[in-house]
Amino acid sequence: MSPTDLKVIERAQVLLGSASKWNRKETQRCAANAPTFGIFCALKKALEDVTGHFDNESAVLSDARSVVDFVASKEYKARLVNYNNDQATSYADVQEFFRILRNRVIRRLAA
Repeated sequence: MSPTDLKVIERAQVLLGSASKWNRKETQRCAANAPTFGIFCALKKALEDVTGHFDNESAVLSDARSVVDFVASKEYKARLVNYNNDQATSYADVQEFFRILRNRVIRRLAA
């Protein structure tokens, strides 16, 4: 983990700053100029904005997938997209997901 990972998370939180910016039917095909984002596409766009490229194996995406495992009551094949699209997931859940992810990164950076 690095301070860059924290910047990526904070950028993704801005992209999903309101319920009207949340895309409940996300795919892994993220449009470059999309007006709404699901969890995966927000993180993908944030990675591109902050680092200049997308790495599907980045530390921040790995941690994000682990957070889904922690907060979800079931297993998902494509964790970020399927958790985002689950009818049981609310916008409050998405906000909580990012809060947990951000706190994990902050704790790791402090260690």
